[in-house]
Formats: sequence, C-alpha cells, structure tokens
Amino acid sequence: MKTNNQIGSTRLGDEFQFEYLYYRVISISPNEVSLISLRTKVGFQEEDYNKLPLEIIIPEYVLLEGVAYSVVKIEKDSLDWEKYKEDEDIQARSLVIPRSVTLIKEELNTCFLFWIEVSEDNPNYSSLDGVLFNKDKTELICYPTDCKNEHYSIPNSVKSIGTNAFFWCKSLCSVELPNSVKLIEERACGYCENLSSVKLSASLETIGSVAFTNCDSLYHINLPSSLKTIEEWAFSESGLRSIEIPKSVVCIKAGAFGGVFKLTSVVSHIENLDKVDFGDYIFSFTKKPCSLYVSKGRIEHYKSFEAWNCFADVKEIEEIT
Repeated sequence: MKTNNQIGSTRLGDEFQFEYLYYRVISISPNEVSLISLRTKVGFQEEDYNKLPLEIIIPEYVLLEGVAYSVVKIEKDSLDWEKYKEDEDIQARSLVIPRSVTLIKEELNTCFLFWIEVSEDNPNYSSLDGVLFNKDKTELICYPTDCKNEHYSIPNSVKSIGTNAFFWCKSLCSVELPNSVKLIEERACGYCENLSSVKLSASLETIGSVAFTNCDSLYHINLPSSLKTIEEWAFSESGLRSIEIPKSVVCIKAGAFGGVFKLTSVVSHIENLDKVDFGDYIFSFTKKPCSLYVSKGRIEHYKSFEAWNCFADVKEIEEIT
C-alpha cells in the first residue's frame, strides 16, 4: 500500500543505513532522502571511522526495502565527528557530492575533510581545487577544515564568504579576498588559530558576527574604506594589537572587539558618532592601557558616548608617532 507518507512499511522520518552512510526519508513520491550521519545513534568509534573509505562518495540513489530514493540533501551535522579533532593520527578524507544533492545545510562541519568534489552536473553547487561553492561560484560555501594549504586566494567571481566557510581551519595562515567580495558571513573565519594575514576586499561592506573570533595570530587587519557594518563579536578574543576604523562605518554591534586583551591602539576616522549605530560594550573586556586616536577636535565628542568611554587615553590622530 502506498500513501503520501508511506511506501510499504517505510514512513517519512525513517532513518536507515545504506553501505557506510546513514539517511533519513524526507519525501515519498518523489522518493527522497537526506544524508544525516556517518554514525549510528549508539555512537561512532575510532574503528568505525577507520572503516570509511578515503574517498567518501555520496551516491545519487540509495535503496530501502528494494525501493530507490534520491539523495537530495546534506544535513548540517551529517559529517561531524568530534573525536577526529582530538586525534591527529587519523587520516583525513575527501568527499564527492553527486548531481542529485540540491540542498546543503549551512554550518556544514568538515572537520575530517581535506577535499570536496562536486559533480559537474549538479545544478546548485560546484567545486574548485577542493573547495565548495554555489553553482556560479559567487559564494564560497566551505573550505575543507583539514586542508593543509597555508595560503588561499579566493576566486575573483566570489561576492560573499558563507557561514563557517573557513571555520576552525588550523593550517590556514593567510587568505586573500578579491575586490568582488561585499559580505563576510558569521563565523566565516572563526577559530583559525594560525591565520595571521587577511587581505580584505576593497568593496567589502559587512563583516558578520564572530567572523574572526578567536583568531589568535591575527595581530592586524586593514579595514577597507567601503566597510559599513561590523557585526556582534566580529573580532572578539582575537589577537589584534591595533585596529583602524574607516569613516565609512555606520554600524558597530555589541562586543565587536570584546575580549581583545592585547589591543593597544584604536584609530577611528568616524566624524559624527550620532550617525552611527553602536551596540553595547563594543570594546568590552579590553585591558588598559589602550589608546584611542580620533580626528582633530573630536576628543570630547567621543568621550560623551558611552560606547567609547572605556578609553582613558584619547588623543588626536595627528599625535600618532
């Protein structure tokens, strides 16, 4: 018997194993499943991981009770395996995504991948040099966490850096954005502990929340004159020693530079603070001494704003030595 929610004994939401991966039924007529896990509900041990092939190939179709289902979706936690982060002796894998997959959830965890390959026939996604993009390569979706390259230059076609795109990439030391990029989404480069050099786009407008959080080796970054918005905790707990804020900025949200304990110099070119949307404690937990440099004649203007009154040492930019 077949209904809209059932084929034989198979129902929507049923979970099952096919070969070495785990799936969930998300549609019946058309018959479709999503990839949900590398492991069973009872856990995933090291010996289970070692049974995975070095090249993990997601099939276009899987079988359940003799019925074919198309694999159309990859869930955000489906590739997660926390234990891998703690065991450097475990060999990384590559991932092959078929043409049938038309939806990849944000926050894709790739902690054990060094390469992602997408079928050329896929209508929504593509890959280049092992990196995942949307079809026309205007969005960089995911740079594999375990890629060992120290430098990466983003292709000129890219306009946005997706959520978690470079998250936790420990080997990455430098990244260069083309001038086409206008948006860096949340957590894009978070926890890249060895990232020491970032060349931002000359047309960048928004840096997303916690985009560079916990980037311990990032001592300095040049913010472009096109920048308008710095979201919550964008550079929180990073290694910044100094920062220069361009006059183009119209919004700095809560904790944008919070917990930046080694910050010693802030230069702000913002002329009229009344026209800027400030969140709470944008420099919260910043240890003193940290000097603030502002435009000529604007010292008292800055001191009158709560968002900036954490600086005891406020000087004019002309005094920078």
